[in-house]
Amino acid sequence: MELFTSKQHRNIVKALIELWSDNQPIDPITISNKCQVLASDLIDMQLKTFTFDFEADFEILKQQFHRRKVNHVLTKLVLSMKDESLDPDSLASEAIAELSSIIEPDRKTLARFDQVAEDLMAMVEAGNIPEPIPTGFSQLDLMLSGGLRRGELTIIAGRPSMGKSTIATQIAVNVASRGKKALTFPIEMSADSLAVRIIASESNIEPAVLRNCKYNTDWNQVRKNLSKLKGSDLWIDDDSAITTQKAIATAKNLAARLKGMDLIILDYVQRLSDIPNENRNNYLGAVTKRFASLARQLDCPVVLVSQLSRKTESRSESRPAMADLRDSGEIEQDADVIMLLYREHYYNKSADPNKAEVIIAKQRNGPTDTVPLHWDATRLRFSTYENRY
Repeated sequence: MELFTSKQHRNIVKALIELWSDNQPIDPITISNKCQVLASDLIDMQLKTFTFDFEADFEILKQQFHRRKVNHVLTKLVLSMKDESLDPDSLASEAIAELSSIIEPDRKTLARFDQVAEDLMAMVEAGNIPEPIPTGFSQLDLMLSGGLRRGELTIIAGRPSMGKSTIATQIAVNVASRGKKALTFPIEMSADSLAVRIIASESNIEPAVLRNCKYNTDWNQVRKNLSKLKGSDLWIDDDSAITTQKAIATAKNLAARLKGMDLIILDYVQRLSDIPNENRNNYLGAVTKRFASLARQLDCPVVLVSQLSRKTESRSESRPAMADLRDSGEIEQDADVIMLLYREHYYNKSADPNKAEVIIAKQRNGPTDTVPLHWDATRLRFSTYENRY
């Protein structure tokens, strides 16, 4: 209650708690009956006050409360300092103690090691350790100890035309086809364009077939190939001007609706519309931190697709490294896993055009290595190398 300065607001919150405790319906009518506030005033208050991103609203409320408390402590200190009979060191100590209580750590995040260890061991012994999310590429999953980990931030990076969007989309499809919930933000293409890629890839046909009705195609077979995705929770937000804040809010709202989320993919991070042209490194560092935090909050893998700089093309050895991450800022530090996509044929036309590699350049809790993949440029599809035929 102390978060609210208005008595009317405190009464409304009290009414909400009482209704919830009594398993009563919560709406403007029941609240107004409880606290003698007009229902129309409640609706007007809601429209003016809330952004409907309730976590963000609560954080704003908490920050305003802390601001008032800090202001109160400092004002009291200034007034007390005018009394020369009082010891300034004692006054400072009292003020520091009061300020420290404001920034006391959240008890939900503060825990003693032995309790954390005991809880973890109990989960292991009961077989309740959260399963990783398989990417659908067996060799890659093997290197990732089963797949993408919940609560972790993964970066998939490469130069243009390496197939970054393709592999990210295939991972999303593979996850959704297993009954999991996946959300993807294809910033560079529309939902229709992404659908063309998915249909072509899953039906083993060229994308041009879907864009030209003259082709003789068994459309019933195409629909049959897509049956595994019918009713699946594969969600697409193709807002080309999406911002970091909006993407995070969309992910949180959808996770709340679906009662959880299993994968979030953003393709690609440098195209977020709120990233300025100047000082990109620092800003991107802040963005990746927010998505790393989102992974932990929603307890699901978050995958950010990223560009690599042109430095790879100016070297005799074109194989990419983490240092080639474009506008990298703090991406290398924030990511739990960094995968670099590489096709030698892009630089050397005598090389195998179907050979691709996923270079696991960083894995916080596992080995680094290179995983071969088979690339089908005609159908825009990767496959596990041993199953290429």
